[in-house]
Amino acid sequence: MYHQLKSFLAIAELKSVSMAAKRIHLTQPALTQHVRFLEELFGIRLIVRSGNTMELTPEGIKLRDIADPLVVGMDGLKTALTTNGEKSSVVRFATIDSVTHSILAGAIRKILATEPSIQLIPSVEASGMAVQHLLAGTIDLALITLDNLPRSLGNELLFHERLVFIGSPAHRSLRKDRLVNLPFILFPQSSMTRSLVDEAMAKQRIVPNILLETIKVSAIVAFVEAGLGISIVPNYSVLRDIQLGRIVELPIRTSVKRRVGVAFRKDRPLSSSTINFIQCLRAEKRNIKGNHD
Repeated sequence: MYHQLKSFLAIAELKSVSMAAKRIHLTQPALTQHVRFLEELFGIRLIVRSGNTMELTPEGIKLRDIADPLVVGMDGLKTALTTNGEKSSVVRFATIDSVTHSILAGAIRKILATEPSIQLIPSVEASGMAVQHLLAGTIDLALITLDNLPRSLGNELLFHERLVFIGSPAHRSLRKDRLVNLPFILFPQSSMTRSLVDEAMAKQRIVPNILLETIKVSAIVAFVEAGLGISIVPNYSVLRDIQLGRIVELPIRTSVKRRVGVAFRKDRPLSSSTINFIQCLRAEKRNIKGNHD
């Protein structure tokens, strides 16, 4: 019953099955089955949906208050009985494209060489979504854009990343005065990078003809490669695609850069493995091309 109660408590705290599933590394159907098992066992309703969140029934609140110290006690017992009294090293983190294409692979190799037993659990997210997971406590670390973060989060800058104009190979020699006639594929207004894109556009005195907005860099690259339009994106997000010749960087320079680094919750101490992982990221940033921190 330990695992069923742990699943129930995670949903009770986060009010979301998907976030609870990420925290305790189970599938959403498994969590739902755990809650159904408890409801059938006790013959009561524990959780009801209220809009987009899950809410506890009065009986659910009673079970939460009883189960929480029991599960905490079991966790403490498991910790005490493991080798050296330590939990296994697990680091859950979210990352944006720029980090995966620049320093992440090298940092992972470094941490695995020093801590072979560490378990790294990554997810690739937009910065805004990664912040939400960090605030909810479903991840330990976020490797994201640092602009406009909530004050409850601490952060450390890893590198600055310039924005670049990209087009298909047919656009290789395209000049700024021709941009007005071409459609743009941009990040949406809700993204954390769009304000920097708009700033770069304003500095170039470009009013974009927006065809499409999408948060997916892979989709932007695919559409640009196909000749559907042009875009302005963070450099490291598309560096590999430029090197492969799928797209080209246009001869239009911008001085606008975004700040990329590590974000974490101030109210939660970082584990030693998480700190070691950050140190590996710091060491690896010196090796990326064109770093401007």
